[in-house]
Amino acid sequence: KRPTMDPEAFRAEADAFDQRVVGIREAQEEKSRALARQLEDERTAFVEAALPLLDSVLQARGAAVILDRRVIIRGLAQVDVTEELGARVDAVLGEGPVMASPSPDGDVAPSDPGDVPADATEGAPPVPSATGETAPPAASGN
Repeated sequence: KRPTMDPEAFRAEADAFDQRVVGIREAQEEKSRALARQLEDERTAFVEAALPLLDSVLQARGAAVILDRRVIIRGLAQVDVTEELGARVDAVLGEGPVMASPSPDGDVAPSDPGDVPADATEGAPPVPSATGETAPPAASGN
């Protein structure tokens, strides 16, 4: 098409094409930022909902901290509460909200994190103590 076009007409079409490309690129970048914000908001909501459950396991075990496996050099299996915490979170929080899909205009509506009950440990499975005995979930006090 270019060889048969007037240079001025070609320049106008090339400029219009560049503007469309820049507009599309900016829209895609905004969608990416919106998804990142949504992910961070949902991660924050999950942590806030899970904290009372973590606290109840800490209290039941008489523990002071929960450590990530990546910071443990060596440990004993009986103090690993990963499975227990996972079961507790699954029992109380379940699958969680389904992430919203971006709308055609690129907006991402954050999904409703749902209401976390005031006593988030209610109905949760009992917490085994370090001795293997089970104790009812502790109240979060929040």
